[in-house]
Amino acid sequence: MWHASAMTRNSASARALATLALKGVGDASLGEWWEHGKAMHLRRRLSRREAVLVNQVRDIRGTPEESERLAVLLADAPYLRGLL
Repeated sequence: MWHASAMTRNSASARALATLALKGVGDASLGEWWEHGKAMHLRRRLSRREAVLVNQVRDIRGTPEESERLAVLLADAPYLRGLL
C-alpha cells in the first residue's frame, strides 16, 4: 500500500499535495482511502505490477522494527514528534 500525508493551511491544498505525492504509483481502482485528522492522509493499493515486484509485504506495526524506524525518522525530523 502506498501512503502519503500532507498538512497545509487548508484541506483542499493538503489533498492536492497528497495526490501529487502518489502521482504515477498504485492503482486507485483497486482501492484508495482518505483520512483527515491533523493531516490529510491518502492510502492507495499497489498496482498489480507493483505487487509482483514487491513479492512479499510485511506489516511491522507494533514490532521492534517499527520502533527503530520511527526513532530514525524522529531523529531526522524531530518536529514530527508533536504529530504522534
